[in-house]
Amino acid sequence: MSLRRIRTIIWRHALALKRTPIKWFDTFWWTTVDVLIFGSIGAFLERSGASTGATYFLAAVMLVHLMYQFQIGMSTSFLEETWSRNLINIMVTPLRESELAVGFGLFSLAKTAIAMIWLIGLSWLAYSFHLSRIGALLFPAVFELLLISLGLSWLVIALVLRFGQSAEGLAWGTAFILAPLSGLYSPTSSLPTPLRQFSAVLPTTYIFRAARDAVLNQPVASRDVLWGFLGSAVVCVLGGMYALHCLRVFRQRGFVTRYS
Repeated sequence: MSLRRIRTIIWRHALALKRTPIKWFDTFWWTTVDVLIFGSIGAFLERSGASTGATYFLAAVMLVHLMYQFQIGMSTSFLEETWSRNLINIMVTPLRESELAVGFGLFSLAKTAIAMIWLIGLSWLAYSFHLSRIGALLFPAVFELLLISLGLSWLVIALVLRFGQSAEGLAWGTAFILAPLSGLYSPTSSLPTPLRQFSAVLPTTYIFRAARDAVLNQPVASRDVLWGFLGSAVVCVLGGMYALHCLRVFRQRGFVTRYS
């Protein structure tokens, strides 16, 4: 891989972000809205007698936005190339798919870091939220959620390659659909019975349960951390394999004409 070409991909999307400030909307607006909504709910619960209401909800907001920001960053980096009808130009250059993917990933990671710094700072200023409430579990949770986000990004990109721009809507809703199904804001035991069975196969269920136990100062089950890691790795690998399959179909059937 060429570091120069990877740097060019990052710079291309950084320039687009600089020249179109409205693209920062997802980075700052939704993080602010969620912090204020769930922080206020948590503060109200604490005044009503709950001991960890604000911390509980703000930790949940932090985890879901970590997953959302990286996934939406990866997905929209690719979608930007389809919106600008630039895919065919990319395909005739020496740029490799691996270089494009690494460029997208590093750019998205930088945007995610900015969003999380803003979220954590706002949570601290408004509700005195500290990351120390999650403790050492924060590090495996971050890694696992980034793996899942990467797998979801591959899935969105694959579906757009295979079925066209009608699949774009999945880019914005996937992470927020998984959050309630995985018991992010409440235990999965509160879900309807059929959904409980579905939540048991989601790796995010185990990641969020471990984080919830840490916030509530309860023992964290090592099997939750392990199943979360194994599940997130499987999601990432399967998403990548499906993206490669759809890329082959994209080339063989000449679907690039959709974006030219």
